[in-house]
Amino acid sequence: PYSEFGHTGQVDFLYKLELAKVTQDISVGADVSDVVSRDKLAIYAITPLNTQTLDYSADAALLDQYPINNQNLRTNSKSVSYYIQDYATFLGGKVNLVAGLRWINPSTAQQNWLTNTTSNFDPDTKQVHRYGIVVKPIPQVSVYAMKGDTFQINTGVNHLGQPLKDSEGNITEFGLKSFDIAVGGGQLFFSTAYFDMELTNVRTIGPLIVVIGQTVNEILQTAADTSKGWEFDAGYRHKIGPGEFETILTYYKAKSMSATGIRSVRTPEHVSSFFLKYSFNEGSLKGLSGGFGGYYEGNKLATTNGLLYYD
Repeated sequence: PYSEFGHTGQVDFLYKLELAKVTQDISVGADVSDVVSRDKLAIYAITPLNTQTLDYSADAALLDQYPINNQNLRTNSKSVSYYIQDYATFLGGKVNLVAGLRWINPSTAQQNWLTNTTSNFDPDTKQVHRYGIVVKPIPQVSVYAMKGDTFQINTGVNHLGQPLKDSEGNITEFGLKSFDIAVGGGQLFFSTAYFDMELTNVRTIGPLIVVIGQTVNEILQTAADTSKGWEFDAGYRHKIGPGEFETILTYYKAKSMSATGIRSVRTPEHVSSFFLKYSFNEGSLKGLSGGFGGYYEGNKLATTNGLLYYD
């Protein structure tokens, strides 16, 4: 059995400062998180049965009765963080600058109920940041660039009962966004972005070979992953007859690599999708809508040795 529960709290204070040539939206805040997980396992290495020689000696050597468990852990992960951010607007909203700092103080304590021992992990306070710029040549178009780093606390334990390691990452991104562009009697929306990001100790679910030869899915962590690429999406809305027609198209293409320089497992290099919908907004069919769409992924690496791909 595995159980996990937690409590979180957050408080924020927002203040708008209007000066002669600049408007500043200032925010400060703090949050606290307290998560407790309990892990009780019975782990036994059983030798696979050799059906060719019909040797049952390994089975015969097994105990008639097992204890309830041979691993019993309680893990308590806590985090306190606080931040300050300033969003400054110049030239009537045409130029916008944002900068923010966050301080994170995590800690983890684990108690082994079988050995009655306790281990504590209390690293130094982490500081993360983000800053960027948004330029609006016209009200419907924004060009932006941003850079930031992040720190993520991973609560719980892996299949061996070891506490999951926390993640650190960073991202650089720039792109273009537009909305409410009048085209053909309707409105066009689109955005495109280039990104370069990396994250350590990525928490995921993946296959793990156990000693009896069966493959099961467990909580895993990859050492580090990087992803570099771009994405695009476009939407269009047009009133036709008693209703409205909407469509959205998306496309994503990126190279994602693991810490060993191999393509990240279960990560497609390109993804595309579309969706079409028509909604009745008046008349006897008001409220009725219908649509269809599709979602397509490129092939994915299934194993870290590159011998198997998912189509």
